Formats: sequence, structure tokens, C-alpha cells
Amino acid sequence: MLTVTDLALARGGRVLFEHLEFTAGLGQRVGIVGPNGCGKSTLFAAICGDVEPEKGRIEVPPDWSVALAGQESPSTSQSALEFVMGGDARLDQLRCDLARAESEGDGHRQADLHREIEKIGGYAREAEAGSLLHGLGFSAANHDQPVTAFSGGWRSRLALARSLLTAPDILLLDEPTNHLDLETISWLAQWCQSYRGLIVVVSHDRYFLDETATQILWMDRPAPRYYQGNLSTAEGRRSQILSIEAGERAKSAKRAEELTRFVNRFRAKASKAKQAQSRLKMLERLTISAPIAQYSGYDFQFPDPPRVDSPVLNLDHADIGYGEQPVLTDVHFSLLPGDKVGLVGVNGAGKSTLIKALAGELAVAGRIESRNLRVGYYAQHQMDALHVEWTPLDHFKDLDPTLGEQQIRDFVGGFGFSGDHAVTPIGPRSGGEKARLALALLAWQRPNLLLLDEPTNHLDLQMRDCLSLALQEFPGAIVMVSHDRSFMASLCDTFYKVGDGSVVRTDSAEAPSSARGDAGGDAGGEAPAPSTAPSTAPSTAQGQKARRQKAAADRERLKPVRNRATRLEREVDRASHELHEIREQLADPKLYASGSPEEIDAMSRRAGELTEEVAALEAQWMEALEELESLEAAL
Repeated sequence: MLTVTDLALARGGRVLFEHLEFTAGLGQRVGIVGPNGCGKSTLFAAICGDVEPEKGRIEVPPDWSVALAGQESPSTSQSALEFVMGGDARLDQLRCDLARAESEGDGHRQADLHREIEKIGGYAREAEAGSLLHGLGFSAANHDQPVTAFSGGWRSRLALARSLLTAPDILLLDEPTNHLDLETISWLAQWCQSYRGLIVVVSHDRYFLDETATQILWMDRPAPRYYQGNLSTAEGRRSQILSIEAGERAKSAKRAEELTRFVNRFRAKASKAKQAQSRLKMLERLTISAPIAQYSGYDFQFPDPPRVDSPVLNLDHADIGYGEQPVLTDVHFSLLPGDKVGLVGVNGAGKSTLIKALAGELAVAGRIESRNLRVGYYAQHQMDALHVEWTPLDHFKDLDPTLGEQQIRDFVGGFGFSGDHAVTPIGPRSGGEKARLALALLAWQRPNLLLLDEPTNHLDLQMRDCLSLALQEFPGAIVMVSHDRSFMASLCDTFYKVGDGSVVRTDSAEAPSSARGDAGGDAGGEAPAPSTAPSTAPSTAQGQKARRQKAAADRERLKPVRNRATRLEREVDRASHELHEIREQLADPKLYASGSPEEIDAMSRRAGELTEEVAALEAQWMEALEELESLEAAL
């Protein structure tokens, strides 16, 4: 058993946590969650013996092995397969000894070494390594390529495969789903479920923790708590505890009311409407997570952007790529104000390429139109643009020298940079803290089109929930790529599948279950390898052309109905918002103490008019949604 008793850890003189206690054995999978900077990685270092506790102890059986799969990006000229097999230190040494014995012509030594390798199952390791590489998305042709030939995201996968091959008694996984696509995350979850050793995993991926964890260690301050079950079970129990302790049930209900209003308006009439269903699922989780969110330190919104004409952006017969080789051909893509679009597809299919084109960072052959557009682009490498010696206040002052310190503090405080955190350099901070600052800088610029490429990477669960709520309320258009399926499903109303050189509307955020992308593509943000380009075979080209023509015809049939539904939704929101404000004023006793009878009568009449207007608009909206669903089902 791994036994942790009354453990306290500190970093830089600051106590991260104390009074941590838990035990876990073989076959169990412990998920560790908590805000960035709370000590999750430091706990891993302590389990590995690299950090001395301030207090308490960690006990690991002396014959147990421990391996840490971190987030490093290896750089070596070894082939991918050799690098992964090198993770087994004992086998690696035996193979080196065997090579030396062969070069010296020592037959007896060779025979002894062959027996040792067979004894530890070394001759099956190559097949095991190949299986791991396949599961993580590498083709057989990639096995002999040098590690340096792969992009950063794919190198991280190689490091993960190397750690998995060691099969230690205690496997420590530090955010293993970063840089993985949805299909590979599912494969890794299944691999973990069948693992016989003890897995301790730090992750902010809700799906992955629900699929794998048998216990959850929640890094609350000052004393972490240990829960049985997966993340959803732990959240439910933790929510109950926090609600009881803090007496915050009323605040939770008020926070959930924002989404309840949307769902209740039309759930009964359009129970199958995709928008209602996604928000209903989010509401159900919010009733659990709202008490937790109050302790997260995050509370922010995206400021309202300037108005923009419709369509926000339009691509027509566009070819997109790098140099003379297009990755995506004959793309038709249109955005209306308020659209929330998710891009799905395997790594290397061209999702990041499309977003770069929309951001104006890639040349587009074909027609691209936009009006009054203010683009906010969050790329996978956005944190690299931060100045490590600057504080959050410095970054905002550079963005707008006219800003006052308190004005900046009020804004960045919602992103978790309150007090001294606003005036200390960003360099030593965690990846999650840097990602939060990058998002804060993006939000301040009031874009009316947000292009988000993996915005949840490095963010803790509470920040992901707060970001999802802020984006739900954002009135501008959004196009996003994310491997966090819960985040995508709660936010996006429309999905496009990117792959085989095309961009085609689809029904969900699920990853395709067929062919994977080749290593070296979008995972690390680099240009896709040539092998990801569309086939040039005549039959394939004809099929693609036919699909594009049908997709274009379908879009034209759906466009007027979708536009009408979008317009009516905004009118419903406008009227409902005005009605809500008037009802709040009418419910305030101060109105009747200071307001005139004429003013009160006028407000009451207006409330009656708005009630009728909302009902009429909702009926028209329902008809438009039902017509849209019928057309989509028929296409």
C-alpha cells in the first residue's frame, strides 16, 4: 500500500497543504484535482522521494517501483520505438550488455544475457511498445523515425508511452491527456482501467477522471480531502459538505438561475432541441458545482464586444494550407453573430490550420469576407508570448497605458490574481496560472470573434467551469478546438468535422472512430505532415466534390431557417432580460416607498406587455427550431 500520513508540503517557504492522509493499493486509481499551484506536482515529487515533507511521512513498500510520466518533451536522435523501449531500465541495460558481448564475441556471456532477457519478458517488449505507440496514435511507419522529427505534442506522447511500458507498481501521471485527441483519451482511459498497479493521476479532464478514477484526492486548503468514487461522485459529496459548512445553498440556487431561465423557457415544447439539452446538462452539473465554484477564486465575464454585422465571417471556395500544399480544400464556412462552433477531428486533420486561417495568420486562396471584425485568438502557444519577468499588472499596462492599477486589479482578480498575485512576476508561475493571464488579456480586448485553440490546457476544473459559464454568456461568435469533450458539449451548439481535406458540418463533439491522423501534425501546432493531405486519387476527389456540393446545397436550405431561429432567440433574450429587470424593480419594497403611483402603474403595464411579447416570440422560436430540426433530420 501507498500510505500518506499527516503530510505537509511547502514550496518557497509557503505551505501548500497540510494534514493530508490517504492509503491506496494495487488496482486502484487515485485522481488528484485542485487549483493550479496547490501542490499537486510537489506531491508527486515527494512520492518519488525528490522533496522532503515539512511534516508527516510517505510510505512505499521497499520492493515497489515508482515511475513518473510528466509533461516533458524529449529530444533525442533515437527512433521512436527505441526511445519507448528505453523506459525499461533493466531491459535497456541487458540489451546494451548483449551488444557489447556480441562485439567482443563472448558466446557464453551472450547465452546468459539471452536467458536474462527472456526471463524478464524482454522479447515481448517490442510488441508491447508497438501496441502502446499504436494506441497513442502512431502509425507503424513512425516507429523508426527519430524523436526529434516529431512536433512537441507528439514527443509528449512518446514520453507517456515510455512511462507506460515500465509498468511500475505506482504509476504517477501528470496531466496525461494534454496533447491527446478524443479518441486517444478514450484509449488511455481503457488502458488505465485494465492496469494492475496503482495509478495516481493529476488531471483536469472531467471525462477522463470519471472514466478512470476510483478515488479522488481534492487539494483543498489547508487540508485536502479524500473521496471514494470518480470525479462526479466526489463533486456531489464535496458540494454537500461545502454547502453545509458555509450555508451557501441560497447563493448556489441564484447562480444556477441564470441557466434555469433559458432551459425552462422552452424545454417542454422542444425537449429534443440541442441547445436546450446542452444547457440542461450544464445546469444539472452547476447545481452540484456552484457551491464548489464559490471557493475557486474565479469570477469573471467577457466584456460585451462591439456590434458586428451578419455574417461575422464567410469563407467560400477557400483553399488553406502551408506553401503550395493545401491542407483543406474548397472550404465553405460561415459564422453568424453569437454562433458557438466546435471543430472536431483527429490530430493532424487541420483544425488548428483552419483556426489560424480564420485568425488571418495563414494565406487563404478563395474568398474570405468579414465586417467590423475584432478577433481574439487564443493559440496553444499563447503563454509563450508572456514576458516572464513582468507581473499581471505590467502586462495590462503594456496593453493599455491609461489603465489605473485598481481598474486592472478589479479585472484580474476574477481570474485568480488577487492581492500580491497581481504584482509578482509570472515567470515562476504554473502553466495554469499563465494560461489564466493569457485569457484575461484576451478578454480585456473585447473581441467579437473568439478563436480558441485548446483553451482548457493547463486549467484546473474550477477555472474550466468558470470559463465555460463566461463563454456561455459571451454574445459574440466563438470557434474552438478542445479535447475536453465535457467543455465542448456544454458550450458549442454547432460542430464541424475537419478531416480528409474538408470541413463538414456534423452532429456532435465525438471524435471519429476511424483512421487516426499521422504523428507530426496539429498536436503540437506545427504544419501537418504531407501524409495528412487529402488523397489525389480520382475516385476520392470525385467523392469529395460530391460531398462538398451536397454540403453546400444543404447549407443553403438550412441558412434562412437557422438565421430566423438565431434572430428570434436574440429577441427572446432581449425581451426576457427587460422583463426580468422590471420584475426585480417591482419586487423591491423601496420602489413603493419612493416611487410615484404613475411610475409603478407604467412599469406594471410594461411588464404585462413584455410577458405577452416573450410568449409570442417563444412560440415563433419554437416553430423555427422544430423546422430546423426537421430539415436537419431529412438531410
